Amino acid sequence: MNTIIAEMRTEYQLPPYLSDAAITAYIREGEAALHQLVPDADYDGDSVYRSLLKSYAYYSYMHAQHDFWTNYKTSLLTWQTERYRDLPEDEV
Repeated sequence: MNTIIAEMRTEYQLPPYLSDAAITAYIREGEAALHQLVPDADYDGDSVYRSLLKSYAYYSYMHAQHDFWTNYKTSLLTWQTERYRDLPEDEV
């Protein structure tokens, strides 16, 4: 978790007064939301999920979660489809 927090601080230039606990809460919120789409997603092994998670957490920090779903709908659908495309029908 510390690595993703550091990445967010750098990539989104988050202010130094924003605590790690607050960023963690935004990340946890994103995990809960994105796991509804792909329950077995892992941000250490899936770079698309990691990117979406950081974006969701940032949008959450900005109180703009609705905009995340609007702006990333194509990426979310593509990510979800790619994850399940090659699974046998009984595993979907």
